[in-house]
Amino acid sequence: MITFYGGGIFAQQVADIPGIRCLSLNKKGRWDVLSFLIRLVRELRSVRPDAIYSQLGMSNVVSALAKPFLQGTRLIWSVLASNMDFKRYGLLYVLAYRSECVLSRFADLVISNSNSGRDYALGGGFPEDRTIVIRNGIDTERFSPDAAARIRVRHDWNVGDDEVLIGLIGRIDPMKDHPTFFKAAAKLVEKHAGLRLVCVGGGAPDYSKKMTALADDLGLTNRLIWAGERNDMPAVYNALDILVSSSITEGFSNVIVEAMACGAPCVVTDVGDSRDAVGELGIVVPADNPEALAAGLSEVIDNLASIDHQALRERVATNFSMKQMVTKTEDQLCCLMSIS
Repeated sequence: MITFYGGGIFAQQVADIPGIRCLSLNKKGRWDVLSFLIRLVRELRSVRPDAIYSQLGMSNVVSALAKPFLQGTRLIWSVLASNMDFKRYGLLYVLAYRSECVLSRFADLVISNSNSGRDYALGGGFPEDRTIVIRNGIDTERFSPDAAARIRVRHDWNVGDDEVLIGLIGRIDPMKDHPTFFKAAAKLVEKHAGLRLVCVGGGAPDYSKKMTALADDLGLTNRLIWAGERNDMPAVYNALDILVSSSITEGFSNVIVEAMACGAPCVVTDVGDSRDAVGELGIVVPADNPEALAAGLSEVIDNLASIDHQALRERVATNFSMKQMVTKTEDQLCCLMSIS
């Protein structure tokens, strides 16, 4: 496995997996381009891989640029997003996506983790005959109900047993739409006295400061926990009473199904494949609509005692298992590699 940057909360976990060699190219920043590409090509030529499976847009672009130097190497791309609102991002994101669309013709296979992501990619010019859908799979042994973990994390966060804890889990980024969540929460605290909120995930410092200021302005300071990045996500999900996804865009949200596997009910915006993920067991509301999100959350709060936690877990095990994802991916890769 090759990464742009070293470190990260999952680096050691991946390094500990037998048979996987981890290499960081130690990219020095946004403008470290030419020397970075040279290091990448050098490493790939030393390995001489049969296939490269790149993750996310910029990695897809970089892998396509490296392909001419790798005779016979198959190129597999991943597509994880859909319907990006580039007005909320800088010019670099727009250029990267346009480059990805142009270079997609060089990919031997494109795997989207959602139907919405595939539709979005095809709209940008991705090859229809080589773009397929394989949804993410969840390890339901790892993500499972854990009463002891729930008690421990809530104690660490100073959340009482009688308080309702709503969590938004994801990087602090415009696409996750923290402002809509905060505005909805500000409406909820007027009705529900024992309500607590937690945001789990890191983000760019400047944007994170804006979100902190917004939450303070809305009077959420004493209700809101900024938990930062965590590497104990099963325990975090167990600490929640409700998982909220207020995103303005998603492909397939791992967060939603991981929370369901731990027994947490979800209120999600109608973006990407989130509606399909929760099925009839979750509340789905329009994106960018604090009033609708508040109403959906209030409905779940009022009915927490009747939540069928086992049904949530069974939906994930039936429809989004790790085995299903691995089997489908292996089948596609074996088929691709068998083509002369």
